[in-house]
Amino acid sequence: MKGAIGETKFIRTLRQIEYEAIQAPSAKAGATPLSDEELAEVVREFSAEGGDGGSNPNPGSRAENKVLYDDFVDMLVVASPRRRERGQRKARSPPKRRLSMSMVLPEGPVRRHRYQPPPTVHSYLNKMNAEEFDYHGDTNKQLARAMKAFSSSFARANRRKLLRKHFLAFDVNNTRRISRAQFVETVNEVASEFFIDFDSRNKDLLAAFFFPKEHGRVEYETLLEIITARDVRRARAFRQQTAEEGADFDELFTGVDNTARKRDFGGTLNLFATAY
Repeated sequence: MKGAIGETKFIRTLRQIEYEAIQAPSAKAGATPLSDEELAEVVREFSAEGGDGGSNPNPGSRAENKVLYDDFVDMLVVASPRRRERGQRKARSPPKRRLSMSMVLPEGPVRRHRYQPPPTVHSYLNKMNAEEFDYHGDTNKQLARAMKAFSSSFARANRRKLLRKHFLAFDVNNTRRISRAQFVETVNEVASEFFIDFDSRNKDLLAAFFFPKEHGRVEYETLLEIITARDVRRARAFRQQTAEEGADFDELFTGVDNTARKRDFGGTLNLFATAY
């Protein structure tokens, strides 16, 4: 039959067209090939057996069904968005067929929710880094990594001095203790002041570990000493001691003076400011 090819060759050719269209520089981001079900529908529609589902009329034979390849190529030309913009249409191509096949074209519709990009070296590395960062659930290694990252970022004299200044600004009652929220805010402000790229995962781990209670407060001098020493055993003992302490009722029922920092430091703790 003129213009007809076997199903296997047709499927292989169509997949090649899809691959070239998606890899083309003009292809839209997220373009996706036809699914197996959609491809089977195309094969049935262009079957030389009259669109009877693409089934072999002689199941026991080795003969392969033929697909009207010339009709398929004509449909691709009609389905092109550029041809549709110029008003060139072809009535014998069903709208559903044009829509489904235009998805393989570079300028066709994009189905982002179904597109799964092929894995790359970067994706493999990101996955491996995420697994290594978690240390497969080893909390001791996670804590040691977080304390090492903190001490490397904030152990310098000027940075540690600014940490203490922030802690003192929060410690309006001179208890030498701070809460979890105050610790997190201090780390954020000092990191922003010195442009420190401190991983938020390490910050969250330290805050959750050393402040097991939401309204609990810990001694910030001891906290800084333990973290900069990177002593995991002492850190666990310190956490156990903090967890056994009762809630700070003064913190729960005392109003927070939000004007204290502005009153005492002029609204800034910048070490390099000429005047407050």
